[in-house]
Amino acid sequence: DIARCVAERFGIPAPRAASLLDTFSCIVQGILPYGAQLLMGASLAGIATLDIIPYLFYNYVLALACMIVIFLCNRGK
Repeated sequence: DIARCVAERFGIPAPRAASLLDTFSCIVQGILPYGAQLLMGASLAGIATLDIIPYLFYNYVLALACMIVIFLCNRGK
């Protein structure tokens, strides 16, 4: 329902809205110190979750790439 509301509000296809919501939710969860990804990584490495945060390049690069794609796809409209 949330993806459908977002799609209708911004005039984009529902599958694209669902994909963007899913991608950005994964980005946010990957950055949170108590997110599943960091808790698992920290427990496997035997370190604190806060020690991993400076090395979370993937999440930031993914967020940047998504924003670039959103910008480029909406440029011609």
